[in-house]
Parts: sequence; C-alpha cells; structure tokens
Amino acid sequence: MRHPFLLLFLACALLNPFFSPAQTQSPAAGDNLQWTIDATKKYSPVSWALLMQYDRLPRELDGARKGGWAVTMRKSVETFQQLQPDNGKTNLLSDMSNNISCITLALQRLLVFRHTRENKMLMDWDRAEAFFDLPPGRSFYVTFPLKALFPSPMLAPEIPEDLRTPLFSDYIEESEITKRFGVVGLLEEYHAHYNGARYYLDMLDAFKTAEGSDIDGFLEWVRHSKSKMTAFYEFDFFILEYLRYMRENRAADYAALKAHRPFGAARLAIRSSYEDVIRQYLQIIEKEMERLNGSGTARTGMEGNVLWIRPAGSNLCKGARVLPDREKLMPVLAGDRYQTILKDFPER
Repeated sequence: MRHPFLLLFLACALLNPFFSPAQTQSPAAGDNLQWTIDATKKYSPVSWALLMQYDRLPRELDGARKGGWAVTMRKSVETFQQLQPDNGKTNLLSDMSNNISCITLALQRLLVFRHTRENKMLMDWDRAEAFFDLPPGRSFYVTFPLKALFPSPMLAPEIPEDLRTPLFSDYIEESEITKRFGVVGLLEEYHAHYNGARYYLDMLDAFKTAEGSDIDGFLEWVRHSKSKMTAFYEFDFFILEYLRYMRENRAADYAALKAHRPFGAARLAIRSSYEDVIRQYLQIIEKEMERLNGSGTARTGMEGNVLWIRPAGSNLCKGARVLPDREKLMPVLAGDRYQTILKDFPER
C-alpha cells in the first residue's frame, strides 16, 4: 500500500515567516534577485554546489518503511523559495543565507530516503533518522530510537534567563524538529546554520558591491552575518546541555547514544567545520580593518565586541556588533559543567 509522505519543514517558516510568492515584481526587483543568484554562484561555489545538489534531485523520492509501507518524500520547498524578490541586493544576500539553511534541512531528509533506498534499508517511523553531508567526502547516517530521545522544551527549566540567547525560543521551545527529534533535531539545525554561516564567509565582496562602498559593505556584512556566526556557540551550548540532562536523567538512553558512533562523529565534524568558519571569519574582519586603516579612507577599531569605523573627514562613527552572544556563553562552555560530556563526545 502507498502512503504519501510530506514533511513540511516548519523551521524554514521560522527562518522567513513572512514569505509569500509574489504575483508580480518590478524589473529592478527581478534584476536584484538574479544578481544575488549569480553572486552566490560566483563567490560561494560550495554553497552553489549544495543548492544544485538539491535542485537536481527529483521532486519525489520513493522509499520503504517497516510495516510494509511504501512512502514518498516530496521536496518541501523550491530551490530559491526563501528569496524575497522585492528586496534590495543586501537583504537578498541575507535571504540567501537563510535559504541555504532551509535547503540544508530539506536536503537532509531527502538524502535519508536516497541512502536507505540505495542500501536496501527500511526506514522506521519510530526512529529519528538524519543524513549529514559535509563535502568533501564526509557523510553520516544517524538513526536513533525516538523513545530514547526527549523533546527540547524539557531543557527550558534547565537554562537560566541569563543564558537564553536569541535562538533559545525558536529552537528549544518552538521548533517542531527539535520537539520531535530532540538532540538529533538540534544537530540538524546546527548543520543548517553552519551552511548558512559558511555562505557569509565567501560573500564580503558581494556585500561591498551591493552597497557600492567598501566601508558600508563591510559593516553590512558583519551586521547580517552575526546571527549565523553566533549560532555556533548557541547550538554548541544547546546540544551539550541536552547531553548533560540526558546523562543525569536518562542514563541508559545516554549510554545508547554514546555507543551510536555516527552521532558523535557527525557532531564532531559539524562542530569542527563550524569552528573553522568562525576562525576564518574573525581573520577576515581583522584583515579588512588593517586594510581600511592602511588605505587612508577610514579609521577602524574594536571596543569589546563592537566594530567601529570612522570614514576619513568625518567625525561620526558607524558600528556593528561581532559575535554578540559569545561572551555570554563562553564561561559555561569553557567551564566544568560539561567536562564529563566532552570525555564521552570529544571535540578533537
């Protein structure tokens, strides 16, 4: 028997809740949309390859689940659906980062179908299943019993107000993925945000072109990228807190997850890749500040986590915050709270 299966990714709606297909658009809006697509292809080949990997997949993939069900997974979004065509170039570049995160979530589900079909495996309604693809040449198939996981909102009482960052509400309290798939869902979102951050790493020159100014382009790049970059620390914290709670309250389930090597390997690969993006991001900021200071066109500096720029001949400074919630989370991430967890799930 055939049971049509369509998983709607509510996380995509959270990333861009006001999207609606435009019936008409001005020629300038269409030009901006195409410019953004072309800029992505030019400056971020890794992001473009991910988008085209999704685009090339058929609209439907068939698979089989335990119990004799034949199931069909349909694409939940179009390749560039999160792009709002009436936006200007700078906002469209930011839209593209969100779009890449959304496509990552959709692709992960489709790749589960393809992986199980190619390996003649039966999918299981009672398991959290995810497929993480990290080019070049790394992939991880995670499958873990749903009954051994718990919904992310159970963590809410464990996280004090002073550690509740901007993503807390969306991904601890409200996300359907993390409610249903627990820490596996958190890892899926971690991977999605990593790909969105990885895109920004490539796009500084595109922001300069969009703004028509090196100074304004640099500042807008920092302003728009800060959420995806800070998400590295937020999801690292969420996942470690989930594992800590699991170890203290569901010891048998924790032991089973520890024994499921693909989960630990996927987390390590995603985290180390994301950490490298942050390292390169800070290097780019430092080099751009040095370049502007040496050019005579502006003076730049950092005060705390605020980047400031004063154009030559002006008494006014412009600013942007860099990794705004890092300092809030670093004391707990670097402290003793997760020492035992990190022995079981090492980060190196």
